[in-house]
Amino acid sequence: MEWIIARDLLADGLEGPAGEGSVWPVEEERDGHASYVLLNPPDGTALLEVPAREIKVFLQETVAVVPKGG
Repeated sequence: MEWIIARDLLADGLEGPAGEGSVWPVEEERDGHASYVLLNPPDGTALLEVPAREIKVFLQETVAVVPKGG
């Protein structure tokens, strides 16, 4: 299965709740900052915890290839 998530949604989710409860930040004492990404297809639900630094690197790399607004 392939998921498409807007860069802006991921970026906004680093700062606060974004989308319709789709992405939000969480602070874990053991690992530093992370974000939760909720995938809610018709046949089930998945809650992913992604380190914030990984999202930031991903966003920087995608903007280098396709600038914002491009």
